[in-house]
Amino acid sequence: DADAVTQALDTCAQCFGGVDILVMNAGILPKSSPIEHIDPKMWDLSMSINLTASQRLLTAAIPYLKLGVDPCVVLVGTKNAPAPGRGMACYSVAKMALTQLARIAAL
Repeated sequence: DADAVTQALDTCAQCFGGVDILVMNAGILPKSSPIEHIDPKMWDLSMSINLTASQRLLTAAIPYLKLGVDPCVVLVGTKNAPAPGRGMACYSVAKMALTQLARIAAL
């Protein structure tokens, strides 16, 4: 919910005098299955929580961070990004994309 994210960031900025750090640690580990048996709903849920939620929060936070004092962003990934586990496609793909999002955000 974009409005809830903006409201949370506004509240943080007002209570603490700004937003200097953003830690994104959202994640779920959906039911594991071989890639040929992935439930599309599980795939979408994993992408939504493990990737999209962080991207939306980061995007909304950038204007606040630009006003911050030495701002910092921490995206929590997984060991499964460089070394995925068998049957962990939904999770591993989303977290690898999150790792790439962090690299792009740092440019």
